[in-house]
Amino acid sequence: MSRTRHEQVSEVFAAARRLAGARRDAYLDEACAGDAELRGEVESLLSQDERTQAEIDAAVGGGAARVLARELAEAGTITFEQAPGADHPQRVGKYAIIRVIGEGGMGIVYEAEQEDPRRRVALKVIRRGMVSRRLLSRFRHEAQVLGQLRHPGIAQIHEAGTADAGEGGQPYFAMELVSGQTLIEYADTCGLSTRERLELIALVCDALHHAHQKGVIHRDLKPANILVEEDGQPKILDFGVARATDADIQTVTVRTDVGEIVGTIPYMSPEQASGDPEALDIRSDIYAIGVITFELLAGRLPYNVSGRTIYEAVRVIREEEPSRLSSINRSYRGDVETIVAKALEKDKDRRYQSAAALAADIRRHLNDEPINARPASTMYQLGKFARRHKALAGAAGVVAVVLVVATGLSTVFAIGEAAARTEADNAAETARNEKLKAERQTAIAQAVNDFLNYDLLSAVDPHQGQRDVTMVEALDIAARNIDGRFPDQPIVEAEIRSTIGNTYLSLGRHDLAEPFFRRSLELREAALGARHEDTMTSYNRMGRLMNRIGRFDDAARYYRRCLDLRLEVLGEEDELTLVTMTNLAGLNRQRGHVEEALELYRRATEINERVMEPDAPSRVHAMTGLAGAYKDLGRYDDAIPIYERVLEIRRRTDPDKPHVPLAMNNLAVILMRARRYQEALPLVTEAVEGNTRLLGERHPTTLACMSNLARVNMFLGKFEESEDLFDDALRLNREVNGLDHRGTLITMTYCAELYMRMRRFGEAESMYLTVNTLARDRYGDLFPNTLTSADGLAKVYLMGGRLAEAEDFARAAVSGARQSYGPTSYRTGLYMQTWGRSLAAVDRQAEAEPVLLESYEIVAATRGPTSTDTVGVIESLIELYEYWDKQDLADDWRTQLP
Repeated sequence: MSRTRHEQVSEVFAAARRLAGARRDAYLDEACAGDAELRGEVESLLSQDERTQAEIDAAVGGGAARVLARELAEAGTITFEQAPGADHPQRVGKYAIIRVIGEGGMGIVYEAEQEDPRRRVALKVIRRGMVSRRLLSRFRHEAQVLGQLRHPGIAQIHEAGTADAGEGGQPYFAMELVSGQTLIEYADTCGLSTRERLELIALVCDALHHAHQKGVIHRDLKPANILVEEDGQPKILDFGVARATDADIQTVTVRTDVGEIVGTIPYMSPEQASGDPEALDIRSDIYAIGVITFELLAGRLPYNVSGRTIYEAVRVIREEEPSRLSSINRSYRGDVETIVAKALEKDKDRRYQSAAALAADIRRHLNDEPINARPASTMYQLGKFARRHKALAGAAGVVAVVLVVATGLSTVFAIGEAAARTEADNAAETARNEKLKAERQTAIAQAVNDFLNYDLLSAVDPHQGQRDVTMVEALDIAARNIDGRFPDQPIVEAEIRSTIGNTYLSLGRHDLAEPFFRRSLELREAALGARHEDTMTSYNRMGRLMNRIGRFDDAARYYRRCLDLRLEVLGEEDELTLVTMTNLAGLNRQRGHVEEALELYRRATEINERVMEPDAPSRVHAMTGLAGAYKDLGRYDDAIPIYERVLEIRRRTDPDKPHVPLAMNNLAVILMRARRYQEALPLVTEAVEGNTRLLGERHPTTLACMSNLARVNMFLGKFEESEDLFDDALRLNREVNGLDHRGTLITMTYCAELYMRMRRFGEAESMYLTVNTLARDRYGDLFPNTLTSADGLAKVYLMGGRLAEAEDFARAAVSGARQSYGPTSYRTGLYMQTWGRSLAAVDRQAEAEPVLLESYEIVAATRGPTSTDTVGVIESLIELYEYWDKQDLADDWRTQLP
């Protein structure tokens, strides 16, 4: 059957099943218009539908409600009182009925008064005579869903049970009575501004994100299901339930032989409208929020489905592009239009991947910060900066910023990549290439000035017809014009592309940096060959970029290529070679391949000690990495003296530079690992003070040290001081970096650990879930914070007795660690301990035992047999064997405790 034929059958069936007797026959006569085949198919579906419902009713009968009563009402059945001839009952158990609030296909909602505690509630009661297995299941599902949702933006459930109406039980549940107007009514009545409307949507997203974290998809979001109370708090209603039938297209549930469409047509996502239940996920709700936002701002829907048949409306949603906000009001051009358009993407992979991500972008816009939905190139970031700091950047100030950046870029282009390198890279590569760069400086500087004057600044020249071009668009236009500009100057083009890439990289836009770095490398390879110093520098730079975006295999390939070439061309004693060796070691350490990292760090340190001055930057850099590898392996006695030596060198050679507080911070962290908290406290305190003085309170390094100071206080049991510091660090991280920046996510992870220690498990769960969602959305399933938060959630759920969820998250953390770090990395071993504990908690000791044994082998080999991490695994094994009544094995492991 063709798609058109299938739609015709389904449409006629959907309309006919709402009619009966002569009305149905008359409708079929008209709708089928003598098409016997069409009528036969529709009547076959109607017959099957009636037979199925009759079988269900016969099988369930009046006993179904009593079954549900046992599940919903622990206290037993209560009385359902109704006066003769009354429209509604006078009382349902302890609830005095006041009035009918609303009616749906399956139940009636009353406003009622509860006696103890005395309060007004919304009481939802299933209709008499509607007790079927399917409706009971939906009713029970709604009660269960509401029972697990605890958020100020979601109506709360108070109680569920069954009332005895004399003809079998009628299930009910009592929930929070929400008094307010629907979302759009509230906004229009109060005359809300665009800003206030967007703030409302952000609050709705917060509540929706909470539901999604609990595994709940609303499926029927629309303005009528969002009430706003007098204080401006929106409340989402009707979770998990859609109306069964309604002739109006604005509220319809369509059931066909290939799937079920549940929801309200104008607010449905394309995949939801298709009726494929496998395609439905939380991003369908994101789409609905996009439609609601469009309607809230524009006063109309993004699609015109008024007066259309159901299937024509579905076709529009699936195939036609929505209207753009700026076509209705030009003031929405820019961020607002971009945010709404991203939420309305037909491809769900291109939408916001969570309600939290959508809310974060809305708030970024409201704070005049760059939004993630728009490629945040350099000029875009500067435009946002200018809006946030109006005292520094009026119209003349913005021009000055552009000119300063232009001059800075010219200088950077002339001297290469110095601004974005590590200290060791600067000291080594700048010295080696100084003569070569000096010879090219004049030509490159002239090329850069031409580029800026004719490509960048002309993009905002109103005389060129570009009056409405934004700063971000100006830079993007200029960057696109690089192609073909330097056909006979590949080295100049390579320098320009390299510096643009460094600019993007410094702003955290790795996706925009990559093509510039990659093309710069290609140009240098072709013009200079792989063995040229500049080409090798490009390999090293690509390795650094790949490392920062978590593409570790690519990073290893570039670093290895650079190291092999530098060993061949320059020899192992050259400072550039040692820098690359240390970079590759750092990558191995980050991936969890600590033994490989240790070998490279030792080699680099030994060569540095033989050929470099005692205080040479590359030597100190290698020493710092070597100490870090020892720390990762739990060899604190080896790591601490090296960190102390580095701090001594820094204090002597760089007393007034940020290197000193950074070295203090590194030493404090290793002392924390060794549980020498009292010694760590003054060091990390001084590190925070030094970084604040030298770099400012809002610098990422300062914020990282602040988080470590909060952790020291946590370990010392000073929970209030720790929480205050974490609050400050989180606030500043959000303001400086945004919610989904890596520094923010790390701080949130540490804060979740504090909540665990304070036994505030609900807050720990919420924090870990937020980190897990944001890290996965921004960086992917294998990102370190994605895995760390999954392991943290597993521990939270173990403590809370939610064992199935604990096992799921623990298994995901182990699977991701094996892919990202390798099967024998220490991170994999630590996550396996949590997984083993979760298996043991659900009496799967036979599965838990090999997992914990492998965890011990990995952690003992990588952390050391006496480390605190290894001791933790041993204690888990002892607990397993004691619970398993294998006391002899438990005693054997107890002897392994240091």
